[in-house]
Amino acid sequence: MISKTSSKQWLIIAMLLLGLMSIESLAIHYGYALENPGTADFFARWYGAKELVLHGRNPYHHDIELEAQEILFGRHTRSDEDQVNFAYPLYTIFIFLPLTLLSYAWAQAIWMTVLQFAMLGSALVLFDVIRWHPPIWLRISTLLWTIVFYSGTRAIMLGQFSVIVALCVFISIWGIMHGKDYLAGAILPLATIKPQMVFLLIPFFILWTFRQKRWNFLISFTVSTAVLMIASLIWLPDWLFSFLGNLSAYSGYVGFGSPLENMTAYFFPTIDVFLNQSCHSLLELIFDIQTLGTSSMAHCQYSDIQLNRFMDTFPNNH
Repeated sequence: MISKTSSKQWLIIAMLLLGLMSIESLAIHYGYALENPGTADFFARWYGAKELVLHGRNPYHHDIELEAQEILFGRHTRSDEDQVNFAYPLYTIFIFLPLTLLSYAWAQAIWMTVLQFAMLGSALVLFDVIRWHPPIWLRISTLLWTIVFYSGTRAIMLGQFSVIVALCVFISIWGIMHGKDYLAGAILPLATIKPQMVFLLIPFFILWTFRQKRWNFLISFTVSTAVLMIASLIWLPDWLFSFLGNLSAYSGYVGFGSPLENMTAYFFPTIDVFLNQSCHSLLELIFDIQTLGTSSMAHCQYSDIQLNRFMDTFPNNH
């Protein structure tokens, strides 16, 4: 149980963080966002979400895309360019819902600040996960490097949701390691806002926790997923079909496909001409199921050799 002193300390830390984030948001808004609207990855999601929240319009509709293209590029884009469509699950909106009520300059500034602190949070969580306790100067240097390194800076400038996905995954791993299965299971579904980043990781978590009888994680994960899905369906009943349609279009203009699509196009170009996105998706599903089945069998036979050397560091009983 957390003591009163610890609770007060956490409250002070939370207030300090909120104050720092507020100051930085103000600085970014007046010093950058007003004159340099950007974070293109965030804008496409923000604009669709704003239209849904304020005007009840479907963020997946083509007319929303065209309006977003006009705002972002000043014209309608070609088929091989960024379509600025809402290619994310609807429950992604829950993460930044209050920002839909603000102007984009304010939303951009706050989102960039959130991403910076999410990166710092991810690094701190990983320090504990890998049990790394460097000198204070090295810890601070590493935290700063997390933000100013190219990949971190680029993610912030583009407003990429992958930063939030990474934070959710790391917190979930931390929760499993420290026996906080309810927390780990509740937060992991939020990582599915970018399914391509976790489509292998989540099945692994589920298989491992099932084998270890970590029922609290499985219950929490199931309930959290159900809440996200049901809330989204109540808000927009046909969102799932619209999302799949936009996701199919997204893979057509990003300039690269899935590994299976790329291999088919490279080794069997003639066949690839006749394979539309639906066929690719079906093949990928079959391939993933087969791979998951094979991996599960291998896991059952050989997990005691390597996997459990790492996983045995996690508590099994609560």
